[in-house]
Amino acid sequence: MTPSEPVIMAAELNLRGNWDTIWSAISGDSDVTKLLGIFGTIIVIAAIVGFIWAKRRGDGGGGGGGNAHQGRTKFLIGALVVGTLMAAPSVILPLALGVADLVGNVGIRLFEKIF
Repeated sequence: MTPSEPVIMAAELNLRGNWDTIWSAISGDSDVTKLLGIFGTIIVIAAIVGFIWAKRRGDGGGGGGGNAHQGRTKFLIGALVVGTLMAAPSVILPLALGVADLVGNVGIRLFEKIF
């Protein structure tokens, strides 16, 4: 791209609107949303129980330090994120995408005003 070519910018981000379109196509079959909710809940419960079990046994869940504790905590956080997204995709993702839309659109407006 040469300096004389115009820069084409997005007028507005609409990540949430696009997600709503995708989700309405997927969630038309209510069995899919039920299965996602069940699997997400199972993942969250299993991660919490596993973390508590490891802490009780003393092999990585407690405050003794070391790499086992860090690995167990990272696994717990990852499992909680995945399980929560699976259990409530019609709530969590639109909220996160709405925030991303807001931040992105503010950035676009500031960039347009500067240049």
